[in-house]
Amino acid sequence: MAKVSRTLSGIALPTTIKLNIGCGGSAEKWRYTFDRVGEVKATGPGTAFINLGCTTTSCTKASKGQAGSTTRNPVTDSKQCTSRASDFWKQMTGSYPAWSGDAGYWDDNAPSKGWTHRAWPEPDSLMVTQPTRSNSAGHVGYVADVRVSNGTTQVKIYDRNTDFKGTDRNGVWLNLPAGARFIRVPPRFTQHNR
Repeated sequence: MAKVSRTLSGIALPTTIKLNIGCGGSAEKWRYTFDRVGEVKATGPGTAFINLGCTTTSCTKASKGQAGSTTRNPVTDSKQCTSRASDFWKQMTGSYPAWSGDAGYWDDNAPSKGWTHRAWPEPDSLMVTQPTRSNSAGHVGYVADVRVSNGTTQVKIYDRNTDFKGTDRNGVWLNLPAGARFIRVPPRFTQHNR
């Protein structure tokens, strides 16, 4: 698991951005290479999201599902965690979620619209925590990064309403919650308007 971020300049646009991955062996001789698994076309200044889930034998990209509205957040109560998560989803995919419901059920509702989720974290995904006795709605937030600290997997989260007052939590490292699931973003280029 790794997050690679590069700023490219002085490149003629449009251009194709692709992620080629090598696993195992050494930098001079990879055991496996996964060529052109994630690829997007950049048309101007912007951000490319190319999240891949890799094992030692294969890499998979997330599927692209049904798009929601491009102009209106479907969550009308801006104090809810689902409202902020919807805003992050639009930033990553170009549209708001096509699914709805309490946060803890987003990992069930997103696949019904064609989106992919998995049980292992990756940067630039939405983390869904399951409903509990103390929080029957569950929770959702944006994962900016993933790391292992002292043998424990942690996620860097941006979310809202963990205190039930509608306040934001920005860039906080948390231990990976038990049972969390992650809604994945397929390869996509998002144009920045300047």
